[in-house]
Amino acid sequence: AEEYRKQEDMLAREQQMQAQQRRLKDISKRADSAAKLALDAAEVALDAAAKADAESFEANRYLFEQKAIEEARRQPKSPEEEAALQAKYGQMDLEEKAFNILVDLGMIDLHDEPTDYGEDDEQSFQ
Repeated sequence: AEEYRKQEDMLAREQQMQAQQRRLKDISKRADSAAKLALDAAEVALDAAAKADAESFEANRYLFEQKAIEEARRQPKSPEEEAALQAKYGQMDLEEKAFNILVDLGMIDLHDEPTDYGEDDEQSFQ
């Protein structure tokens, strides 16, 4: 009877250990799921922040360009401003003057080498 009771105790302990192992596995799975959800949430937040930064940059760029255009259109200009504009644009011919004004207002973007196409661009022309 004593031997039978010892076997029952061992069996009960083994069952308890197996139950604990199952609980630990379940907790581990839940922790993994929670960690994955947290990583996914962080990724979504980073994507949203990057999008907001890009939108903010574009909005600020647009406002800057609008302010530059408004300032350029403001009349009358002070004698100092007129002299500065005359010094900058006075010696240029009409086309060069127009081009440089558009560049200064941010309405034209200059590139280092506008005729230097990348490989993708060259293939699209063939």
